[in-house]
Amino acid sequence: MSKDVMSRVVKKRQADPRVVQHIWEAIEVIRNQKQIANMDRISKYLSRVFGVHPKETARQLSLAVKDGLVVETLTVGCKGSKAGIEQEGYWLPGDEVDPTATCSKQSGS
Repeated sequence: MSKDVMSRVVKKRQADPRVVQHIWEAIEVIRNQKQIANMDRISKYLSRVFGVHPKETARQLSLAVKDGLVVETLTVGCKGSKAGIEQEGYWLPGDEVDPTATCSKQSGS
């Protein structure tokens, strides 16, 4: 065997790929509505559209965060009843936004 051949490191994902794709879709839909994608909103979307049980959603979401497929942040709400209240928010990797910049943009419009 040649020394040029190196073994490839395989990274195993813990989350179910199909459910992760559903979670990504839920986050996109929620973010397009200018809302923070929190656990409650994601769970309701997955239950309504794909029939995923809320407990399974919570489990798969935490596994997706561990796998680095979803980013979890602590975000402060800017509008409505959630204004000034910290809540967990979920983002797609690469879409993370500075929450203070988002609040100042929204209040100026």
